[in-house]
Amino acid sequence: MGDLPALRRGSPRVRVSGRDGVGRATLARALAASGVDIAGAEGPADVDLYAFSGAPRAADRAAAAPGRVVVWTKADAAGSWQAADARAAEYAALLGTPVVPVIALLATIELGAREYAALAAVAAAPRALPAPVSDMRAVLAPLGTDHLLDRLGGYGLACAVGALRERPDLTAAALSRRLRGLSGLDGLREPVRLAVRGMGVRRAAERLDALRELAVADPACRDACERELLDAAAVR
Repeated sequence: MGDLPALRRGSPRVRVSGRDGVGRATLARALAASGVDIAGAEGPADVDLYAFSGAPRAADRAAAAPGRVVVWTKADAAGSWQAADARAAEYAALLGTPVVPVIALLATIELGAREYAALAAVAAAPRALPAPVSDMRAVLAPLGTDHLLDRLGGYGLACAVGALRERPDLTAAALSRRLRGLSGLDGLREPVRLAVRGMGVRRAAERLDALRELAVADPACRDACERELLDAAAVR
């Protein structure tokens, strides 16, 4: 005899989807670190979060349906948050749904002592950071921390160095907090909150669908399933 399906309880589960290479895993890790319950690819989810990077492609336009939370994951490509907000508005008009700009790379940054020392050394140098990103790696390589460019991105690296030039007394922990604050991850709170409205109703509907399927598939459970379905209909 099959088991009657249980009604899912607990915090909202968020599924992160999108094309390969757009930073799905990075965004999922950042959300998980902030306390969000991440759903698996096949499991039930209360919020469907769709991620893309670069200019929207045909696949993004097809996937960005109403009801999904749409996230532009690499907003640092715009060069500044002002420019990122403007570009996100353009993408929203193109996709026909709001777009939340995020720099997922910065959302979980925690600088180690060696990384902080390298950033402080670059900040203390009289010359400015080179503009091409490839040249930034050459500045960091002698310090043994060229991986910082991969961890922070060009925008994050420039912001970190700029913050230390303005405030040389910033600790590694304080600088890490500043960088995490630049991620824009907080901008997802309200869209996700709106997306989970009516979650209880949706979860109850999922249970009723599962009961109907079980009643057909398992005769031993049919009576119990039908009684619960009748009870649910009576409540309505």
